[in-house]
Amino acid sequence: MNHGEYHPGIAGSCLRNLLYARCAVILVHAGALFFLLSRGTEQAPGDGYLIVLGALTLITLFSFLRLTKPWPVHDAECFIQLLLDILGLTALLYFAGGAYNPLVAYYLVLIGFGAIMMPRRYSRVVTSLCIVGFLGLIFMHQPIPVYNAAVESLTIADIAGWAALLLAALVLAWFGGEMAVSVRKFLRDPIEAEQSANEEQHLAALASLAAGTAAELGAPLATMTSVVEELGEFAADQKHREDFLLLADQLEHCRGVLDKLSRTARLTEGGEKRWIEVAGFVEATVNQWLRGRPDADVEVSVSGGGESPRMEAEYGLSQALEHILNNAADAEPRGIRVDVRWDDSSSQIRIDDRGPGFPESMIGVRRKPAVVEKTEGMGIGLLLCNATVNRYGGTLELSNRKDGGARVLLTLPRSDT
Repeated sequence: MNHGEYHPGIAGSCLRNLLYARCAVILVHAGALFFLLSRGTEQAPGDGYLIVLGALTLITLFSFLRLTKPWPVHDAECFIQLLLDILGLTALLYFAGGAYNPLVAYYLVLIGFGAIMMPRRYSRVVTSLCIVGFLGLIFMHQPIPVYNAAVESLTIADIAGWAALLLAALVLAWFGGEMAVSVRKFLRDPIEAEQSANEEQHLAALASLAAGTAAELGAPLATMTSVVEELGEFAADQKHREDFLLLADQLEHCRGVLDKLSRTARLTEGGEKRWIEVAGFVEATVNQWLRGRPDADVEVSVSGGGESPRMEAEYGLSQALEHILNNAADAEPRGIRVDVRWDDSSSQIRIDDRGPGFPESMIGVRRKPAVVEKTEGMGIGLLLCNATVNRYGGTLELSNRKDGGARVLLTLPRSDT
């Protein structure tokens, strides 16, 4: 979640506070109506005022009833409720003196709610609608004598007051939003730091487990290899000898994979790093991966300008890239494209395939480890990839291409600038 975004987990509390504020506004408008009626019916607003006030009351009651249900509250729902407040306030003021009504200052409260509660894309809409509603009420409204006595003789004081109100609205929208972002970031940073520490511990434990497993399986595989080679020597015919040789080759391949896993686990657990040149590193990793996946068809392109950047990388980075390539080849081994590009601040590695794409629930930037649902294997490939990329301060973005297939985008900050 970006620093300027709103977290849906607090949406229910925000909606409840907004409804409490609306109740207070309804009571104030009802009190104002009784005050005007006490001065005579000619001083009071028309039936439209009562209709709007009654509609707002019913909407508020239904909204409180909705909060008693276990349905999740999202920021879009809070935004709609805030729009209802803006429309309701504008309608009430239209029937009760327009911008000359002192209750027009409540627009500032709504702008404050939008700036503090809402994501920026919503708060900007809230601020714009409040300003448009206020300006419209200056010229279009039903006058009330007690509020509009000086409407025929507009003074500089009226204009200055409205200008001050607009300035206050803009300042509140800007600084209120910035303060809300700072507070959310301040509250979120310790949580993210704790999550990162937990992830590092889990990865260290996983590395130890991988190294131990590789060591335990090494001896049985060596025994099996010796037995298969001996059986191959005493095979009855050429076909059986070829089968035993194939088994021996596969067992040797398994031993190589375990040796690589054990070495990578030790290096990852120890935090050992090396300097790599990004474009050459990607090409070398792809070529090495193709030895184990001869059925795959991969095209590597480099589109960055100038010299390829260098970065300090752990050995686990090549493992992460191979995991992504394996996922692409499992989906569709033909037509895989790997593009390497960079700019002044980051390096990007993009892997495209022609498979069925990612499910909708996986689309986006994976800031937290994601477990991939697969019919075979443990499905932790992307979890490890996410953790590896996150250690560099980078991101792993999953998306689906418009012309079909999946896209994985690794963005890594440059360390040579």
